Amino acid sequence: MLTIEAVSSHLCRQFPLRTLPGVLSADIALIDYETDIQHLLSLNDSPDAAVTLSVSSSREANMFTLKITRYAAMIDKEQGTDQLAIDAHRFDLDQLNGLQVLAARLEHPADEPIELKPVLSEGVHTGRWEFAPEKREPGTWLIYPSTDTRISLRPVVWPILNLNEGLKHYSSDDDLIEAIAIPRQHERENHIVTVIEAMADNFQHNAWQTVEQLANQFGHLPLATLDLWRMFTRSSCGMAALVFRLGTLPNNFYRRFERELPFAWETVSLRARKQAMDRLQKQCGNYPDASNIIFKDRLEKRLSALRSDSGALSYLPGIAAGDFDEKEKRELGLLKEHVASHAKKELCDGENSKLMILRRNHADEEWPSGFEEILHQARNNPEVEKFLVADQNEYRNGVINMPVVAAIAAVRDQSNEFFPTPKSIHQLRTAKAFDRQWFDDAYNLTIARYLVEETCNV
Repeated sequence: MLTIEAVSSHLCRQFPLRTLPGVLSADIALIDYETDIQHLLSLNDSPDAAVTLSVSSSREANMFTLKITRYAAMIDKEQGTDQLAIDAHRFDLDQLNGLQVLAARLEHPADEPIELKPVLSEGVHTGRWEFAPEKREPGTWLIYPSTDTRISLRPVVWPILNLNEGLKHYSSDDDLIEAIAIPRQHERENHIVTVIEAMADNFQHNAWQTVEQLANQFGHLPLATLDLWRMFTRSSCGMAALVFRLGTLPNNFYRRFERELPFAWETVSLRARKQAMDRLQKQCGNYPDASNIIFKDRLEKRLSALRSDSGALSYLPGIAAGDFDEKEKRELGLLKEHVASHAKKELCDGENSKLMILRRNHADEEWPSGFEEILHQARNNPEVEKFLVADQNEYRNGVINMPVVAAIAAVRDQSNEFFPTPKSIHQLRTAKAFDRQWFDDAYNLTIARYLVEETCNV
């Protein structure tokens, strides 16, 4: 058995290892489990998250264990000095000489970063760098490796206080910079989320320039490095805005959120998607000679990308786009007429239903568990409970119904109620990983069922 476990939460995924008769060994390629490792790392959005990968058998409980982190080494403040250091004993001299460490104020993302000078001893790199905070402007400084550094180094934040005022208060026209400069974490996070909601409502908000600058300057670092990216995942409207807004974010930047942070695109609500499309249309109005062409092109490309990324999003983004695009409106009509009326039967009625295929495909397997809390919540919500799929064996109900709950929560704008924590996102991902085809089919057909079984304005 191969087990990948998050160190902080002890949540895990397990994979049976099978060998052919007479074969005494088996090869395990870590690249085959990259997505699972990334997802479990993301459950702790701290940069210091770690997972363990272990192999066991019926004869030996712990044959092999490997610890996996985001970084090979940590840049840290050296106690009693104004220097930064890494564990130099882990690297040879050529590796140390190849390290380039930079410092930048997060409140001024447009400024050129400062390259820190290494501390040498008789001309030899010591694995330390001079920072000299007394010579720096007050603010929130991020010390991080350059894009050319081959060894992954964990960045560190070094706040520099104004001796008279505490951490310097920045007078800025950018609300996001003001929020980033708040020293207390809880208060800073709440202010950042407030700004993100305002940005999602206005694609011309001046904070978008700061977001683009931060993404382009620090985009090579894991998303967990900055509070900003973690706070985006707390806003359904903010995440939808990242996808649809015209701007200079790096290509495919939005795709990293599901891989590196506790977030799933299936939880973004219908309301958030509609709002993002409406704000995109308003943004395109700034180009009056070509606004319709730009809007249509952007909408089509983003819808295509979302559907390509997740098979579960075959219907929901198009339903949101029905108010803005004639083709999507026609597709919505066809969906209601030809798919929705038969969705329940196709999903769970009869020997050839999607549900029976799921049962047959995994008849001899151990099904994942741990879904009780979300299922209990769903059963006590009449608007969700009516769509749940019953199964005579309780142990299968989690996998069967997680996509159903996610679909109804997205349509009803209730994702924050059912999937508010990294643990709940893990449970959603676990169900999806067990049988991706069932997850996609159940999510889509539940959306289709909702179209005909509920009186709704979609």
